[in-house]
Amino acid sequence: MEDILKREKWLFILFAVVAFALNSCQLFVDDDDDGSSEAQTSTTEAPIAEATLAFSTDAKSLNIVPMNESITLSAEVSANTVSYQWYESSDGTTANASAIQGATGTSFEVPAATSRGIRYYYCTATTAETKINSSVATVVCTGLPVVQIDTVDSEEPTADQVSPPAGCYGAGLKNATKVPARMRLHNAGTIVYDSGEYVKKESGLTIKLRGNTSAYGAKKPYKLKLQKKADLLSTLNNRSDSKYQDKDWILLKDGTSLNTFVGMSVADIAGTSWTPEFAYVNVVINGDYRGIYMLIEAISRGEKRADVSKNGYIIERDAYWWNEDVKFITNLNQKYTFKYPDEEDITDAQLEYIKNYMNTLEENVQTGTYEDYLDTESFARWQLIHDILGTLDSGGSNIYMTKYDNTESSKIIMSTPWDFDSNYRMTNAWSNVHNTNRIYSKLMFESETKTFINSYKSQWQTLSSSLWTELYTKLIELQNEFGDDINLSRQVDAVRWSISSYSTVQDNISTAQSWFTSRISWLDSAINAL
Repeated sequence: MEDILKREKWLFILFAVVAFALNSCQLFVDDDDDGSSEAQTSTTEAPIAEATLAFSTDAKSLNIVPMNESITLSAEVSANTVSYQWYESSDGTTANASAIQGATGTSFEVPAATSRGIRYYYCTATTAETKINSSVATVVCTGLPVVQIDTVDSEEPTADQVSPPAGCYGAGLKNATKVPARMRLHNAGTIVYDSGEYVKKESGLTIKLRGNTSAYGAKKPYKLKLQKKADLLSTLNNRSDSKYQDKDWILLKDGTSLNTFVGMSVADIAGTSWTPEFAYVNVVINGDYRGIYMLIEAISRGEKRADVSKNGYIIERDAYWWNEDVKFITNLNQKYTFKYPDEEDITDAQLEYIKNYMNTLEENVQTGTYEDYLDTESFARWQLIHDILGTLDSGGSNIYMTKYDNTESSKIIMSTPWDFDSNYRMTNAWSNVHNTNRIYSKLMFESETKTFINSYKSQWQTLSSSLWTELYTKLIELQNEFGDDINLSRQVDAVRWSISSYSTVQDNISTAQSWFTSRISWLDSAINAL
């Protein structure tokens, strides 16, 4: 409790420091729905003369700088004869500030950050009549890589929020704009990836909002579409195989918890054939810090991702099917949309084939003869992972299935789990999807054919004794390598989005430990009773 109080006190101080400037107080004011912030300045010291002096260009209050890189701050007033002096403050106040020798221009290049930390700067502008001070610029180096995205004409990605038609549920996005942009990925003083300026099919990328209700908040998730394939994680995750190169990437906003880390780690430990790799990054779009994100592989076709042939399929059991142009509905009223082929590429014959196949699969699930149509092990594993995590909202969207090709020799396989927002919610109960037919679990649990339930039990028996040990090892490795970087990033993210508190990596590990300690015991008993 003492640590939590200290952390919240520090966060309160950082809120004040970022907003503070000598003789002016800069506040974050959210004046529209997208959560953007604008600076408002109120001068507290009356000028010596009647003429008003003000900064036409003010120092930006919150600045993220990559490790071993510098940043240039600017502040300028509109007056004929002005002298400038930049100061560095030890605590964000003017009481403990020192003039920086030689820093007497309208801009100042902050020395490269060589360690994790926070620094504070401001500028004074002096004329014969008066003297004023810029906003305090908070310069933060968290140690994490920085994704820098600059869109053409500084355009922001937008989308319309849409409600479901009668009889459907969920709320989603429509008409999401694909904004052309350039991306640079900074790590340890080096630009490890540069997409180049946007040229369709040649260089650059497009960025758009992704998700459904997850995109309704001030902090947005994004999808990145590179114009040329690249492996954005090659340097960050130390991998060199060109088969990792892809055009589709996600900026997932779950950097402020370890829910996705834990979920993907459990999926990996359980033996899922592919779980998306990722890295924690800070994101700056058009010069504006957007927070800590996970740069993660998207669900897409690829030898190192969802491995299907050109004649194969990646389909999604999708609660938001009503918001998609290409979809199909099965005889059991299951609604599916497509990840592959792309909507604009899929033919009527391809659509008819997969719909007929899924209808046949459902008929065989109902009669207990499903083994020739679906991969029992992957379906049982996917269900087990969600039961281990106790997910509440695992039955909406993000349920992905693959079929390698359009021949009878390939079966439907459950792909990687994805949605972990609601981990740890079903205490002493199955995950919500366990007793539904969203992946046909209820039918197969109750079937006289025991292939599914036997695989489910067998996988748990293999997994249960070492699950927490393996997961805890992964968590401690993350904490040791990136824990301090992530914690500082979360603190600054909280300031950016006016959130009053944040959790640390250690907090998340403690939560996971408490959950898995009791969950493994409960599952041992519950699964034995099936």
